[in-house]
Amino acid sequence: MEAELKQHLLTLSDAFASSRGVGVTTVWRQAINDPTFYDRLKSEKTITIRTYDRAVSWFSENWPSDQCWPDRVPRPVPETIS
Repeated sequence: MEAELKQHLLTLSDAFASSRGVGVTTVWRQAINDPTFYDRLKSEKTITIRTYDRAVSWFSENWPSDQCWPDRVPRPVPETIS
């Protein structure tokens, strides 16, 4: 399961970086204030669910409107204030 979640984050960061014309380290600095996180995703090191949720939420909130969200990555539903 962790490998799948890491792949989701790699997919999101690669697509986001490509659409913005920036490097993945820049994306991760903006998303979670950790420019080395991309290397962590590609390594055997673990990630926490909290970090995953935080990152996916950031991507969802900042996703370029002219780009399609990757099909294989579940997108969080924005919380509504009642």
